[in-house]
Amino acid sequence: MKEVNSKFWSVMSSFIDNDNFSAKTFEDKDCEKVAIAGLFIHAARSDGEYTIEERAKIAELLQDKFELDCDNTEELMIQADKRESEAIDSYEFIKVINRKLDQGQRQLLLKQAWEIIMADGIVDPFEKGLIGKMSSLLSVSAKNNNAIKQQVQKLKAYQNLG
Repeated sequence: MKEVNSKFWSVMSSFIDNDNFSAKTFEDKDCEKVAIAGLFIHAARSDGEYTIEERAKIAELLQDKFELDCDNTEELMIQADKRESEAIDSYEFIKVINRKLDQGQRQLLLKQAWEIIMADGIVDPFEKGLIGKMSSLLSVSAKNNNAIKQQVQKLKAYQNLG
């Protein structure tokens, strides 16, 4: 019995251990890409709708950010979509992102998340709430989050003029 308990706690601690959890969650060499794409998809789905505009914006951002062709972008989105559908919340992705990205990169990521949720022209209260939670977990202040949101709104308004 003692051996069974010892083995149980050994297995449980491997899941609880942060490094082992991350390795099991993101086994591939592209964990940063999957985490970012998964977080983008999670943001897009937070209002219960995953629109074609949001999907197109995610694809555009991933292609630009990681210099991917269309096939690799689609493959990444499929992999991230699977991870996102299995995830309980966004923390799984944010944990990897916080380890891999510096403060400036995390602020850019937040800006891109705002761009995604604004892509369909509607910012739902659930989307706004998720971005606020993401901001906090990414260690971006509420003040900076608000400034980023306003910057994206101005850019979107300017784009709609042309």
